[in-house]
Amino acid sequence: MARADIADDAGFCFPSVFTLAAKVSMDQRSVQRILRKLTRRFLCVNRATIS
Repeated sequence: MARADIADDAGFCFPSVFTLAAKVSMDQRSVQRILRKLTRRFLCVNRATIS
């Protein structure tokens, strides 16, 4: 739901792991694990960005 809150009208969102972790009150490693699981199950697509 945190990603849905951030997404634009087309469904795209690009929050950092830090932002997601703060929004859901979890540590960053937990968020990374959950994102990996969602990606493996094709429930979301993650694209790494380099700043």
